[in-house]
Amino acid sequence: MRWRIGIAGRASARGGRRSPVPLALLVVSGALLVVVSPAYGGRTPTVYVSDLYGKSVTPIDVATGFADPAIEVGEDPVGVAVSPNGKTVYVTRLVGDSVTAIDVASGVVGPEIKVGEKPEGVAVAPNGETVYVTNAESGSVTPIDVATGVAGPEIEVGKDPIGLAVTPNGSKVYVANAGSGSVTPIDAATDVAGPEIKVGKGPIGVAVTPNGRTVYVANDEGGSVTPIDVATGVAGPEIKVEHPYGVAITPDGKTVYVTNPASDSVTPIDVATGVAGPEIKVGSFPFGVAVTPNGTAVYAANYGSGSVTPIDVANGVAGAEIEVGDAPIGVAVTPISPTITAAKVSNARFRAGRSSTALSARRVPVGTSFRFSLDAVSTVRVAIKRELRGLRHGSRCFAPSRSLKRARARHCTRTVAAGTLTRTKSQWGQNSIPFSGRVGRRALAAGSYEAVLSATDPVGRSNTVTLHFAVVR
Repeated sequence: MRWRIGIAGRASARGGRRSPVPLALLVVSGALLVVVSPAYGGRTPTVYVSDLYGKSVTPIDVATGFADPAIEVGEDPVGVAVSPNGKTVYVTRLVGDSVTAIDVASGVVGPEIKVGEKPEGVAVAPNGETVYVTNAESGSVTPIDVATGVAGPEIEVGKDPIGLAVTPNGSKVYVANAGSGSVTPIDAATDVAGPEIKVGKGPIGVAVTPNGRTVYVANDEGGSVTPIDVATGVAGPEIKVEHPYGVAITPDGKTVYVTNPASDSVTPIDVATGVAGPEIKVGSFPFGVAVTPNGTAVYAANYGSGSVTPIDVANGVAGAEIEVGDAPIGVAVTPISPTITAAKVSNARFRAGRSSTALSARRVPVGTSFRFSLDAVSTVRVAIKRELRGLRHGSRCFAPSRSLKRARARHCTRTVAAGTLTRTKSQWGQNSIPFSGRVGRRALAAGSYEAVLSATDPVGRSNTVTLHFAVVR
């Protein structure tokens, strides 16, 4: 069963389906709809929804659940993607054969960037430097240089490319060729397409696991989802799902969600076992699906209902539909700056090890670990500071001196930098940074210390968390 968008933007169904629907239109990480949730501690993202019939993109305030004024972008806006820093929204337009950039801060629409014929899917590289667009009629993918706004030469792929997704490390782009029953990997460094990987019939949606090891492809006509091993390029056994379209994966990489427009539902798939769970009923003709950045909710875009259905990840229960335009198709969400939670040290009192990985079973342990949780892939820095006695002068704490002692200054605790640990690409969820008690080759002297944890991503910087520990001889 396949659905196609007609020249005038109206859709027709093959196989007698009752309502007009669009061919799958994938955006960032292979998702048509990207999800939102109010539980962000004041860092609520904004959702951008393209309206095929409304010639516009509508931002939705997640905190209130209300839509802001629509931003006109021209006829037949389809795919939507947001840059990793959350500053720009990219929209594909079928009739104009173009991509339009919207400035998030001002809502101003930039000039059109011409690409191939019938652009549909759009995704942004993790470093934010390149936008990739599938051109269904041209059988190609167009890379766009973000810095210059210039479209590069088209990269030939299979027939009728629709969905695409970029690996988390930005090294490859995977493109679903609906007309070829295949997926084409593209080397992002060279823009060279590799051999097609055969999957099921009519592949549409694509998503990559957060660890970058597996690609999941929704085969609409084949009624299945195909996992592909990124390292070997080998397709695994198909997982049977009724006419899947959109694909999204939870930030912890444990569950894949696919939309089933033929049955008005969303199916969760357990990544560990490859088993599809019970269908979750949503609105009419759900196509887009994605998970919130904090992983608590899944949202499905119901093209036939003009709505979005939120699903609670914890219990798998669908909430009430939210009205979103006449024909919501492409949806993307602005990313959020990271937050560090549940931070602790495994050993608050320990001995410095002889090497960076020393361990011991003695009563006083050697080394410790800084354990914490993140809600976004980030670069984490741990600033180690030694706590020393000092004397207060005004609002500041200084090293003891004769003058301060004569003045009978009050005692205080000051900190002196001892070094910084940096870990790039710390993952969503639980993390642990082993610490031997050495910064490089230098062992910390016995005494009291604090570790100040912070995280950054393209959007911004996290909260800081301070942990305390002691080094003994």
